[in-house]
Amino acid sequence: MERSKLEALFLGYPNWWGSYPQIVATFLADFETTGLDIYPFCTHEGSALGSSLVDLKKSCPAATIQTGLPIRGSCAEQSEAAVKNWLASWR
Repeated sequence: MERSKLEALFLGYPNWWGSYPQIVATFLADFETTGLDIYPFCTHEGSALGSSLVDLKKSCPAATIQTGLPIRGSCAEQSEAAVKNWLASWR
């Protein structure tokens, strides 16, 4: 997939079995990530980001993987402050 002037990718996914699901891997395989800042965030039920950051670095070696945000799925409704703080940290 071609992109034009994209500098950042906010990549959201559920943490399944310790990483992102196969559909995310398929997307990344078809999407040009060279030079991108990737900001990963996920929902989970105890494993936080798991190995997804390591897996992202392997799948997107020419991208910069930024600090991720794990949100416990059962607490997602109360995660507004965490999301705001995470977003504010990039300014």
